[in-house]
Amino acid sequence: MTARLDALLTELCKPLRSLVRSRVSPALGLDADEIEQEVRLKLWRVLERENTIVHPPSYLHRAVMSVIVDHIRKLRRAPQPLPEDVAVSDNADAQTRSAQLGALIARALAQLPQRRRRPVALHLQGFDLAQIAVMEGESEATVRNLVYRGLDELKATLQQWGASYE
Repeated sequence: MTARLDALLTELCKPLRSLVRSRVSPALGLDADEIEQEVRLKLWRVLERENTIVHPPSYLHRAVMSVIVDHIRKLRRAPQPLPEDVAVSDNADAQTRSAQLGALIARALAQLPQRRRRPVALHLQGFDLAQIAVMEGESEATVRNLVYRGLDELKATLQQWGASYE
């Protein structure tokens, strides 16, 4: 198994490094070396269970994207401290209004064209354009256009329904 792994890593070493470096920008807050190492571990685990990887370049691409998305999700799950000037309130009316607006936004989001829906939803969850581009496999410019146009449609729908969102 070690010989197969060594042969595969020798074959994929440069493409792996190139793919990771092209997909991981400093803006994502990820370490390219860490991503690369995790992909190598993933290859090792697959070879432990299976005899071969049928299409190594294709598998490599999927593995890199999967690891990057996992790392971004881990970063998003990490607790974020509240700014010092934000006070936590037990105001039920504000919470109710917030929940109602959230449900209204979800309904409006569901009406967006499929191509814009996911990038806008990711943006509303707090992902930045670079992170969304990686998750969607699109260029940052494409994602920017999808998000901004989607947000404009979302705002128009909410205004049409009489929602106050600002």
